[in-house]
Amino acid sequence: MMISIFKKTLLVFVEILAFFIFPLYRLRVEYIEKVVGLIRSLVIKKYLQSKGAIIGDNFHVGKGVTLRVQNGAKINIGNSVSLGDFVMLNVREGALLSIGKSSHINFGSRVSCFTEILIGEDCLIASYANILDHGHKYDLMNSPSKT
Repeated sequence: MMISIFKKTLLVFVEILAFFIFPLYRLRVEYIEKVVGLIRSLVIKKYLQSKGAIIGDNFHVGKGVTLRVQNGAKINIGNSVSLGDFVMLNVREGALLSIGKSSHINFGSRVSCFTEILIGEDCLIASYANILDHGHKYDLMNSPSKT
């Protein structure tokens, strides 16, 4: 008898708690995360503009984006460009990175620019893509193999 009263009381408590928590969760997902995303995009846009970048309207930046922009780098980003979550942009001094309007660089991709990279308009870059304008210098002929 005592156990069934406890179970009923616990069930009522869980129902009341769910009644109040679920709307708060929906508020977080639907509004707070969108506002945080807008603020993130605005802050990164202002940072890039402080480095001399030209950035169009409706620029969106996902979570965990890494920017390595050296002084003297030139960046041109068109309208309605979005960088997905965990994208990395690396632009060296004197290099030019240009991304055309309505382009999207997807989750986990990397763009590493040492001289010049031009991404056209309406381009969709796949997840985990690497876009590089350089290679690695190595010389296997003059170095002995070590095991």
